[in-house]
Amino acid sequence: MDEVRKGRSPLIAVLVAVVAGVALFAVAGLYLKRPPDVARALERLSSEMNKRLPMTVDKETRWESSAPGPDKLLSYRYTLVNFEGADVPKDALAEIRTRALANYKTNPAMKSLREMDVTLRYQYNNKAGVPAGEFSISPKDF
Repeated sequence: MDEVRKGRSPLIAVLVAVVAGVALFAVAGLYLKRPPDVARALERLSSEMNKRLPMTVDKETRWESSAPGPDKLLSYRYTLVNFEGADVPKDALAEIRTRALANYKTNPAMKSLREMDVTLRYQYNNKAGVPAGEFSISPKDF
């Protein structure tokens, strides 16, 4: 039980990673305001974000990369630098997803992505690089 609580608190810090990603979407506005070729727009956006990555988000989280596609998908990959577990606790991942979805739904910087019906995938690896959790959100979830 204590291990879950210890792991849970730092995992909530992952929320900061979600918010940090939003800042990079301001740059995306330049690429996403034209009538979109969604795949090309996501490739450009991902390329711009990756120029700034990896990025330490907080003491628990490092944003490693983003990747476009297939289709209308944009993936983010994070490392939980102090997390050794095999799986992020489901309740912690659900809480992070809820906050990421609220951010996607309301953040003006993400408007173009919402309009293009882009799905965002968040992937988390433990400190050894082993996949530990993942979720996706899209405007269909609103």
